[in-house]
Amino acid sequence: MEKIALVDIDDTSVPVDEIVQQEHQAELKNYPPEATAKGILNSPYPEIRALRQKLIVNPDWIRSLVPYKGTFESYQYLVENGYQIVVASARTELVRQATIDCFNKFGLAQFVKRYIFRSTPRLDVQDFKLGINQHLQPEVTFEDNGLVGQRLAEGKKLVYIIQKPWNQGVVEGDHLRLCSSLYHGVTDFLSRLTPSPYNQIP
Repeated sequence: MEKIALVDIDDTSVPVDEIVQQEHQAELKNYPPEATAKGILNSPYPEIRALRQKLIVNPDWIRSLVPYKGTFESYQYLVENGYQIVVASARTELVRQATIDCFNKFGLAQFVKRYIFRSTPRLDVQDFKLGINQHLQPEVTFEDNGLVGQRLAEGKKLVYIIQKPWNQGVVEGDHLRLCSSLYHGVTDFLSRLTPSPYNQIP
């Protein structure tokens, strides 16, 4: 039986929110701190959310993104331990090829078994992610969306949530673990396996 690890892209494998904030730093200075306290995607200002929405459908911008440090090793370790990586992203099919190009550029594509994107931006992100989990039944999910993670954990699914400003209210539980990065989450997950060759990973 195949072992599936479901891995998110934006703000899990690849930085997006912080890049948008860096690129629009001058504009964002005109807003109060709470405008971006929980990230661009969760800003109460629609014009700020639109900054990210505009870029995330731009293939050239997608290709320019650089994965977080440790992403390559995280993918590699999962595959070495017999997991098939399925990348599930709230990105739409419009940027599928640009995403694959980016993954190829940094050597990540060799580890990915399958990519799943939203068919349309109108499809609710939570419903999309929960539907994929229900269909694939992964052994573990790595995600930056705390709301998605909490709902998965309620269904007894093991999920690692990347600690981000928008996840401040998320607490750990039997099936939900917090991690500082994808690398931290993957190495923690693998170190709990018995036997595990990764107990000594720093």
